[in-house]
Amino acid sequence: MRRAAAIVLVLMSSAVATAACTGDDDPVEGVVPVDEAMPRVTGESLDGDPVDSGELAGSPYVVNVWATWCAPCEAELPALVDVAGRYDGRVGFLGINYVDDAANARRWQRDYVIPYPSVDDQAGALADDLGFPYLPHTLVVDGAGRLRYRIFGETTAEELSGLLDGLLAEGGVSG
Repeated sequence: MRRAAAIVLVLMSSAVATAACTGDDDPVEGVVPVDEAMPRVTGESLDGDPVDSGELAGSPYVVNVWATWCAPCEAELPALVDVAGRYDGRVGFLGINYVDDAANARRWQRDYVIPYPSVDDQAGALADDLGFPYLPHTLVVDGAGRLRYRIFGETTAEELSGLLDGLLAEGGVSG
């Protein structure tokens, strides 16, 4: 009986955490193929440096919207760091830190050894311009600057690697 109560408690905690990150009781989950222009992402990094996704043009790149207060964001972070390391030099990565405490975000970036910059999006306007519905949200862009995949919710290294391998196999650009 205690085990069943513990399972129910874990499931309820997970649902509460997901609702806190999504603001939606019935969110879309998983990979959704798209083919649309990717808006340029510019701003200041958490470290105060200028960031411009235009510098990633010519190669596929990944944009991940995250926050330190989002449990699924933290859960997927090791996969993002792993994939960024394995595809270094072939695929660019960029984070967008959404409506978060900048000091906490910088600490996360340091503690998790995130190898790519994150734009500080205190007001949430940048993420909103990208049409994201909830956290975490990952965008996969081809070398021609076309948004090819939206990943709603937590991603895995296997899922993200599969999408990137496909783009790299076709030359990184949409047909």
